[in-house]
Amino acid sequence: MPGLVRLATLTLAVGLLTACARAPGARGLDDEQLETVEVDAGVTARLTPDGDSVAAPAAPELAGALPPDYPGDLPVPLPSSVVDFGSVDGVDEVDGAQRFVLVASPLPAAEVEAQLIRALKTSSWRAVPGAGPLRRQQAGRFASYRLEAAGREGTRVRIEYPARRESRPAPPG
Repeated sequence: MPGLVRLATLTLAVGLLTACARAPGARGLDDEQLETVEVDAGVTARLTPDGDSVAAPAAPELAGALPPDYPGDLPVPLPSSVVDFGSVDGVDEVDGAQRFVLVASPLPAAEVEAQLIRALKTSSWRAVPGAGPLRRQQAGRFASYRLEAAGREGTRVRIEYPARRESRPAPPG
């Protein structure tokens, strides 16, 4: 068996040496220099982006995601970023438990307040009598906005709202 392995190795080596030998009349790159030719710049050299249309940058709206139980018809100041959200009373499992979202807007507090009042006038959330324009109710549920000027950073807005009630199946009985 070792003789057969030697024979196979020798046959492979001879085959490789034969394949690597130059054919008669074949030239390598080192035998002479390749000829270089100047080419025309072509069509692509004349193309420029000067005439291209440019999309207008989109105005930032809401950065981040609102919690899944946030009422879709309760306005959020725009532009703004979601900073935090959670349960007001530390209990998330109770239907209708008060929740909060904290957003930061680059706009001044007066501008944020005016924007929210305009949006709330067209929403399904109604004003709570005697509670100010940023306290709202809907079907016995209450929502409120608290604005805090954040200096050069704009305004922070804490929105408290009732968690969306989910229909739950009746307990087995």
